[in-house]
Amino acid sequence: MSGFTALVEWVLALPWYIVIPTLWAGAMLRSNATHWLGRGTRHGAGALWRRVRPGRGTEATQRRRPLAERLVRTLGPLAVVIGFFTVGLQSAIMFTSGVARMPLKRFVPATMIGSLGWALIYATIGMAALEAFVLALTGSWWGALLLLGIVAIAVTVLLLADRLLDRWRPHEIVTEG
Repeated sequence: MSGFTALVEWVLALPWYIVIPTLWAGAMLRSNATHWLGRGTRHGAGALWRRVRPGRGTEATQRRRPLAERLVRTLGPLAVVIGFFTVGLQSAIMFTSGVARMPLKRFVPATMIGSLGWALIYATIGMAALEAFVLALTGSWWGALLLLGIVAIAVTVLLLADRLLDRWRPHEIVTEG
């Protein structure tokens, strides 16, 4: 455990001018790699991605694919930016933007903005959560309380975001015949 806490303390001691660009670069690499996978598989796995019908594939695929497609189709680059602030939908949006062949002059600036926002959130709130986690592990009840508060806020934000995104999910119309 002491090796882990030493590593975390080293990470927490890094200056912000190193942490934020590093996180930004990581987000840029991941989002662009996912986008290019979508572009490269448009005629192969991309066709399979579009053929997933209700009742086939995982529940996550059934929920995220239509939502990602609708967001990319209606919001374009704004969907890419929004994707950085969602959990579980980011990869689907990046992949779908690649399959849809979103022009790079739109995708790259959106990714730069979204990556910066993501990096700022993780460099501030993420590092605070990491520090609270270490404090809780070392027996500090303040750390445990802070960690509990951060988790409660995160769950609340995720539930609100899910409710907001539910408006964008395509809903099936059931008719009796």
